[in-house]
Amino acid sequence: MRWIMKKNWYVPALLALTLFTLALPVSAASADRYRFRGQNVSAEWESFNGCLETFTYVFAAESQTHDAPGAPSTTAGVSVGVSVYDYCAGENLLSAFGSATLPEGTRLISGGLQSATIQATVQAYDYISGATVPVTVDLHWEGQGEITRSTNRSNYQSSGYRYSLSSSGTSRPASVTGDVTVAGVSYTSPESLFYAALSQSQYGSIFILR
Repeated sequence: MRWIMKKNWYVPALLALTLFTLALPVSAASADRYRFRGQNVSAEWESFNGCLETFTYVFAAESQTHDAPGAPSTTAGVSVGVSVYDYCAGENLLSAFGSATLPEGTRLISGGLQSATIQATVQAYDYISGATVPVTVDLHWEGQGEITRSTNRSNYQSSGYRYSLSSSGTSRPASVTGDVTVAGVSYTSPESLFYAALSQSQYGSIFILR
């Protein structure tokens, strides 16, 4: 049975980096604060080569989280998926998915949603063969078009608590060049993009027990 992953496999992040501030009431007995800020790049596309149809997605994110009173922590990682279907033989040849961490200090996006580059190798599990295969990502994003901005602020409270959250972000469409190879074989190049974007976001919340 044919299996090929379709577009819109996730809801693209349309958030970006802005200042978040919330004031605590003097009467609060205790308060838990959480803050997140980060960047992400994403792309998904189809490519064709003779009998082979290939679908590929790549998502990478760099983020800093702070769950007070603890110290902030920074992480970065990349996820990739590649599926290959042979129309002539009527069978799936590959269905590989995996993720990997990126080096400490990684900054994905340059120049305020201008560009990004990912060069990484991910050990992915192939659900067709049951084997682990290396997937090498070598892609460059170039921002194109308008920047979209979004903000959200919500407050909830009852007799015993108050919960506030705020998020804001920016996102920009992008073109993508480069290649993704599986076990040294180049199946995919982003010739027919479904979606590609550069995004930045920030989120914060406060939970207050009275």
